[in-house]
Amino acid sequence: LPIFLTDRRVQSVSFTNVNDISIHWSPNGDFLAVKAVRYPKKKSKTLTYQISIVRLCEKNAPVETLPVADAINQFAWEPLNTRFAVLTTDKVGSRNVRFYSVFTTKGGETLNEVSLLYTVT
Repeated sequence: LPIFLTDRRVQSVSFTNVNDISIHWSPNGDFLAVKAVRYPKKKSKTLTYQISIVRLCEKNAPVETLPVADAINQFAWEPLNTRFAVLTTDKVGSRNVRFYSVFTTKGGETLNEVSLLYTVT
């Protein structure tokens, strides 16, 4: 059985000081994205944003956390599930769409790392 259908714990991630959290399954269930909005630390007054990608079909379901500098408004997986888009708003109100891949190619080798493909402003 796939690891997500069994009842044994393979990964645990703590989300503390969270203002809002949402999950987004990839279309075929290979990945789970967790979008978290965190309260500011003591000296800061702005919320922080992050996306954690859980690789469900890999051993021990590794989690990669991607900090996002701007406010995250929307998150969507592509239908083929290896890329996703994030709609963000910066501090002056400009909107951007960032496209990411859950794989990176370096020197002809495919690595399991989230990478920014491009940004549309």
